[in-house]
Amino acid sequence: MERGLFITFEGIDNCGKSVMSRRLAEELRGMGYDVILTRQPGGTALGQQLRQVLLHPDADGLDERAEALVFAADRAYHVKKLVRPALEQGIIVICDRYGDSLVAYQGGGRGMDKAFLRRLNAFATDDLVPDLTYYLAIDHATSAARQEGGCDFIESESAAFFQRVIDTFEALAAEQPQRFCRIDATQPMESVYAQVKAAALERLAAR
Repeated sequence: MERGLFITFEGIDNCGKSVMSRRLAEELRGMGYDVILTRQPGGTALGQQLRQVLLHPDADGLDERAEALVFAADRAYHVKKLVRPALEQGIIVICDRYGDSLVAYQGGGRGMDKAFLRRLNAFATDDLVPDLTYYLAIDHATSAARQEGGCDFIESESAAFFQRVIDTFEALAAEQPQRFCRIDATQPMESVYAQVKAAALERLAAR
């Protein structure tokens, strides 16, 4: 493989991104592929610090512009230091959240200009776009029912906020069907994972 495959998982909180990304990474490693599993924010040492700033329950000192810029800073550093070098070595990179979350949360949820946020993503990542993006679709009521423990700053937002995020994810998936694999994540976990695995193997076979 001349270049690694870049796979991302998107969706609102508690949709199963972390579980599915971990299972896929383990399965592909078992098949002999080199795989890096990471996340945004938090995939680097600097990212861990930025994650604490962004998601702390008392993070309401950040306005929407500052929040978007900190997310973009994490993404820029993460891509330069981890994601792009791994892809250039032929490694599969699986990332829990990427640029689509910025458009959905800060654009849809916060009401920022989505076109600007797309340009910000492109600048931060030097135009690195995933090869495959899973959108694990659930409604806010399901997300809230799955919530365990306390909520971070973003998880504490209103149902209306999350509906705007969901609507934006749905629009992104509809606009780019060649990249997105939309999966109904209210299905049983094994059914969801079967679809995740099938889509990844199809992309790998096509390469």
